[in-house]
Amino acid sequence: MEWGAVFLILMTASAVYSLEPSGSNTCTKYETYQVTKRVSFTASYEYRYTTWCLSLPPRCTRYRTRYYTEYRTLPEIKKKTVYYCCSGYTQEGTSCEPYCRGSCNGRGICTKPDYCNCLLPWWTGNNCQYECPTGKYGKQCSQTCSCKNGAKCDKANGYCECTPGWRQSDCGTPCAEGTYGSKCSQNCYCKNGAKCNPVNGTCDCPPGFQGRKCEDVCPSGTWGKGCSQKCTCMNGAKCLPATGECACTPGWRDSKCGTPCAEGTYGSNCSQQCNCRNEGKCNPISGTCDCPSGFKGNKCEDVCPSGTWGKGCSQQCTCKNGGKCQPATGHCDCTPGWIGSDCNTQCATGRFGKNCQEICDCKNDGKCNVVDGSCECTSGFKGKRCDEICSSGTWGVYCSQKCLCQNGAKCVPSTGECLCTPGWKGTNCEKRCDAGTYGQNCKQSCNCRNGALCNPIDGSCNCTSGFKGSRCDEICSIGTWGVYCSQKCLCQNGAKCVPSTGECLCTPVESRDENLAVPDHSRTRRCGKIGHGPFGQNCTEKCECRNEAVCNPIDGSCNCSLGFKGAKCDEVCDGDSWGYYCKEKCQCMNDALCLRSTGECFCSPGWKGVKCDLPCENDTFGQNCEEKCKCQNGAACSPVNGICECLPGYKGDSCDEICDEEHWGYYCTENCLCQNNGSCDPSTGECSCTPGFMGKECEEYCPSGTFGQDCQNQCQCQNNGYCDSVTGDCTCLPGYEGLFCERQCKPGFYGLQCSSECLCNVSNTDYCDIRTGLCSCLPGWEGVFCEEPCSNRSWGDQCNETCICDDDILCHHVTGKCICDPGFQGYNCSEECSPGYFGKDCEELCPVCPVENTTCDHLTGWCDCPPGRTGRLCGKFCPRGTWGKKCSETCICKFGECNPMSGRCICPPGRTGDDCSKECPDGTFGLYCQQRCGCHNGGVCLRPSGMCRCKPGWMGAHCEEICRPGFYGDRCSKECKCGAGFKCDPHTGCTKSTEILGFAHGTSFSHLFHTWSERDVPLVKRSHPPPPPMLPPGDRTLKNITQQTAAVQGTSAVKFTSSQEGDSPASPGGVLHNPKSVQILIEGEEQVFSGGVPSVLSLSLRKTQKSLQDDKNFPSVNEYYEKRLGF
Repeated sequence: MEWGAVFLILMTASAVYSLEPSGSNTCTKYETYQVTKRVSFTASYEYRYTTWCLSLPPRCTRYRTRYYTEYRTLPEIKKKTVYYCCSGYTQEGTSCEPYCRGSCNGRGICTKPDYCNCLLPWWTGNNCQYECPTGKYGKQCSQTCSCKNGAKCDKANGYCECTPGWRQSDCGTPCAEGTYGSKCSQNCYCKNGAKCNPVNGTCDCPPGFQGRKCEDVCPSGTWGKGCSQKCTCMNGAKCLPATGECACTPGWRDSKCGTPCAEGTYGSNCSQQCNCRNEGKCNPISGTCDCPSGFKGNKCEDVCPSGTWGKGCSQQCTCKNGGKCQPATGHCDCTPGWIGSDCNTQCATGRFGKNCQEICDCKNDGKCNVVDGSCECTSGFKGKRCDEICSSGTWGVYCSQKCLCQNGAKCVPSTGECLCTPGWKGTNCEKRCDAGTYGQNCKQSCNCRNGALCNPIDGSCNCTSGFKGSRCDEICSIGTWGVYCSQKCLCQNGAKCVPSTGECLCTPVESRDENLAVPDHSRTRRCGKIGHGPFGQNCTEKCECRNEAVCNPIDGSCNCSLGFKGAKCDEVCDGDSWGYYCKEKCQCMNDALCLRSTGECFCSPGWKGVKCDLPCENDTFGQNCEEKCKCQNGAACSPVNGICECLPGYKGDSCDEICDEEHWGYYCTENCLCQNNGSCDPSTGECSCTPGFMGKECEEYCPSGTFGQDCQNQCQCQNNGYCDSVTGDCTCLPGYEGLFCERQCKPGFYGLQCSSECLCNVSNTDYCDIRTGLCSCLPGWEGVFCEEPCSNRSWGDQCNETCICDDDILCHHVTGKCICDPGFQGYNCSEECSPGYFGKDCEELCPVCPVENTTCDHLTGWCDCPPGRTGRLCGKFCPRGTWGKKCSETCICKFGECNPMSGRCICPPGRTGDDCSKECPDGTFGLYCQQRCGCHNGGVCLRPSGMCRCKPGWMGAHCEEICRPGFYGDRCSKECKCGAGFKCDPHTGCTKSTEILGFAHGTSFSHLFHTWSERDVPLVKRSHPPPPPMLPPGDRTLKNITQQTAAVQGTSAVKFTSSQEGDSPASPGGVLHNPKSVQILIEGEEQVFSGGVPSVLSLSLRKTQKSLQDDKNFPSVNEYYEKRLGF
């Protein structure tokens, strides 16, 4: 079909309001404007057809040109007078009002360009953008505030709005005591001397108190400011909540109450004196006496009654044989002579007395009385120790028998047997030795001659008168006569002396010796033998003289030999006399035998000397002390027989052997009784104990507190540490350490040598027992390690208290208080916090809220703020996007902010509507779109500011002026430097031509270009003149239609490619820079684009561009193609 003429008339929208020509601040200018007119012209296109070239196939392709009428719109420039607001002013309705940037920030009125008359005195700056700085107020902020202590200064009048806690006009005076808060209008309720915070009324508790009103004393185990210090008191002591000083429980002392009362004191501060006796231990707490075993009574003053013993005298004694049990140990205190745990064993041989500790001293096999040690002597001994032989003449038990021995015989003291002295025999030694015998028991034979008497003691010959020699076998030498020839003859005149009698055998001259009492028989024969012969007249009488006495031949009287007496010389001289007729007194001593004939002493063994008065000495013994003793080690040698009497501890014939380890005493006959490896003194039996033991028999361990040899050393162990009785080394009880157990375990350790680490939860534990490691939990905690709070609704010390709260309310495991949710209080948490308080346990003091007669939320403590305000003290506006009470409403504003109190949207300049979602209507701008735009020539009104952004080629505040000659482009800032054949277009710069070149003639399209833009691609080369090529119907030739923005003129362009069927090559396509032509082309003949592009109009583009620029309703090329062609 034919293209219809299409004319687009672009109309410029007129302003809503027109300026008054006579209005103030109105300026005028001349302004060009463009109109369009429609002009027809002839256009053509070429199409393809086939025909017979010859009569025979193939047919040939041919082209034909068709022509048609087309219309185009051309621009026309006109001029008019324009009224506009002078610089610094903007149109408001029909008048020009001053324009201030930022619209005075809503704080003032714009009275002249960029000058605001601020509504309030404390707003300053050209746009009222500043407030008075801190410390200034009044007009132009010329006055200085006098407010102190952070008070807010009213910037209008300088009045001080005091912060809580201050008063007076300058807020320089703190609240009076007992008041606090805003204007010091609230009363303090602090107790126990706490200081009230003048700002918020909170109580600054003194040390030792806590709680909202400081009404509570610090919980047990804490002290100090805020009860933040942990008590270190030990052993149940309470620490003073103010100072932390420990108030010791009775029985303890020092700063931490960790030291028990010194011995002998008790009670509070260990100030009481103990009165316990008999080593009773005083209870350091109560002072009661813990009596040792064996005592009772309030002061341990009473010994256990007889028959009882032990702790509290509760044990029954088992002692026998009169033994008494020790009240302390129950050990039997045996009567003398008994030993054993029950006193049922008699003392062993050699022991007597108390505990058989005494050593018997009985000699000579005397029996020792086990009770008192008295000796029951064996027969023949006496004396306290049986160490005395029976006195001479006695024998038997206790020497009670009288000896019957005669003739100086010794009586054996044990048997009474007579030990005859030499020369005697018989049961009682009453018989002299028979003639011819002598010596002990007359068992030796004499060897005497010539009638000599044999000494019955030693067998010596007692020569008869006239003989001498040991055997009396020698006659007296001439001139001597008599016994032992001891007499000197007195014969004279040659008379011979008779050796036996001394009688002179005179010569015939008769002579008579007056001293010779014998008849004168000198001239007659003598009668018989001397002593045995006859005597008398004719020797008819028989002499009866005995013991070798000389019989007087005359009268028969007996001349006794030495040692004899009596008429018949038949009486032996008694023990104390000797000589002729026993007239001499013996001088012998110590039971020595006196020779009756000579008076010579025959000493008993052990004696010597003429009188036997000297005992043996220098280790000698026996007859005349002629034997040498062999005794050693101080043993006494018997002077009689040389037997060694060993000292205790020795034995053997010579006392040269020491007793073995198990024996002691005389001849080592006693058994050692030492125990525990004690050694026994061989002499005394006394036990020498090894270190650590004591007692008579080393049967006792060293008493507590002593050690070593004889338990003489004092132990240094402290805190009841065990002292080794041998070495004194201390074995500490669990809970102590150190060389002397002087140190308690460090915190966190316990047990032997403090080697175990406590496992208690430190924060929940009062202390870890240094001995056992058991954890003593603080109130409110339980479990082996104090790791668990009290359970099963229990609380307090050892979790022994029961909660009284309702079942659905927990109680605090330490204090037992009901654990209320924040904001609640009272029994069972049924009450909300009292006005002015909030939070956990209602202990928080509400802040001073800015709105009078309001208080804070009992849960959070935040003030009950008016709409639009939030924050603890309502010091903040609602967060962006929220408004209203508690900022709970959501703003609906798409742009700008909403009023936090009312929720009304405060639109930014350039937007309007309830939610600011709408832009200012065309021609308006600014705050609430109340100002009018004045832009011309297609200038864009910037809505926030109302300023005009001109299109290229235009300038001026309202884009009313075209670029001056020689300049072009945006803001007319570019200078044209066009060459020959070019002219300066104010919009695009240098322009060469306004034609549109056609397509190349032939089988393919040529490139299609605008030639008026200096940014276009080079002109197409023409290979053939028109007519332009034709495409047959049905061939699609436009491809890849796209929209782009030309860099210079800002118009749309269409790029296309074409293809061709048959022998001709495809067209490379082209670009149409004039969208209007494209639209006309497409609207006029749509079939052209399905059958081929015939040609392109040659148009002047300047006006077309202008019309397109002014036509805001012109559709985009892409939209058109997509709609009409389905691309």
